[in-house]
Amino acid sequence: MISPIPRVLVDIRETEIIRGYHAIAVTQLAVLSEPRTKWFCLTSGSQDEELAFQSLCFDTGLPMNLVTRLPMLRRFDLYTLIADRLPDDAVSLAAMRKSRATLAGLTFARAGGEVTKLVLADGNDTMGMAQQMLALLPSADRDRQGSGR
Repeated sequence: MISPIPRVLVDIRETEIIRGYHAIAVTQLAVLSEPRTKWFCLTSGSQDEELAFQSLCFDTGLPMNLVTRLPMLRRFDLYTLIADRLPDDAVSLAAMRKSRATLAGLTFARAGGEVTKLVLADGNDTMGMAQQMLALLPSADRDRQGSGR
């Protein structure tokens, strides 16, 4: 069931393959267009990631949630990440399972593996990623149109 307020999990971890700071740039563009959405940023707990998160909150003026572990009962409408290739670490896979859809911006490689609903995008195109992020969010108007009501 889709929650009344869309919930987005953005992976801002900066690892050998995940490009969290790039995901922050995409998120900043999307947040300003969709302030009613509940935004969650997944971090490894590093101070640099937390500082980047604080800058994002300051720049947008919107409250966001920083998470270092995925909540057990919480589900998300969208999980967004940017990476050189689709990550297969336990945290990324759990985030994909806990989300209705995954938007993966790949900077170099192609995807592999099974994901329920996966949308691939050019991870170097921040505006394009932000537009796709917004298009994947559930909307009351789109939901009514899609259900024939």
